[in-house]
Amino acid sequence: MKYHFIYPDVGTGYFPDVHHGLAHLFGVLKYGGHQVSLHHVKKPPKKEEMLAMISRESPDIIGFTTMSNQVEYVKLWSRWIKDVFDIPIICGGVHATLNPEELLSMESIDAVCVGEGEQAILDNNFREPYPLIENLDELPFPDYSLFDCDRILKAKNGNFAVIVSRGCPYQCSYCCNHALMEKQKGLGKYFRCRSVGSVLSQLEQLVSEYPIRSFSFADDIFGINMEWAMEFCERYPGRIGLPFECNLRVEMVNRELLSMLRNAGCAMVEM
Repeated sequence: MKYHFIYPDVGTGYFPDVHHGLAHLFGVLKYGGHQVSLHHVKKPPKKEEMLAMISRESPDIIGFTTMSNQVEYVKLWSRWIKDVFDIPIICGGVHATLNPEELLSMESIDAVCVGEGEQAILDNNFREPYPLIENLDELPFPDYSLFDCDRILKAKNGNFAVIVSRGCPYQCSYCCNHALMEKQKGLGKYFRCRSVGSVLSQLEQLVSEYPIRSFSFADDIFGINMEWAMEFCERYPGRIGLPFECNLRVEMVNRELLSMLRNAGCAMVEM
């Protein structure tokens, strides 16, 4: 099947950057033998431009991903498409998980993906949330090839962001994590991380494909498992050796962790 994804990246504050959720779906779909294309929308398109893109790609399924401040774009653009093409339109992402009813109320949206979408999209089944994927090592590596990585790297001085875990055990009042956790309650272990070996292999693959000069670990919390952090810091310099930055929480920081990160090449920590 041919999947065409539309990523509304207008006013998100993230560009230039990749969308990690989509990259994971691309990897899974390509591994399953499907075709995938992407329209990374960085400024509001004209109607004829959007329709020409759909006509040119001729997909079997169209997928939107959206955060809350992009919903109006999804509503408008999906209506443009539905008025002309008889193609199923699905929507996923943070807003779809937290407020699926709003999206399902749109006549132009046929289905909504709540929670993790890898198995749902392979099964073409969006009726109910799937169990959380416990072993992330079983997933193919995310595929970033449909993004303009050369432009992104140039704009960010060679820095490339990756996410190697899912979930966060904390419930900060300013974050949607507590709502996501509640929405997926009972579906499995919420916080999961790829093994160190899998992470290093993924980073090696990226370095072989793109002119990366440093990494940013965009995970909500990096190295919350001290044993994992120790193994990573021991093996990273020999396998990768590039500077990196990561996110921590104040109360988990200690001299041992900071010393390990520094020795492994960590150049900056964000709290």
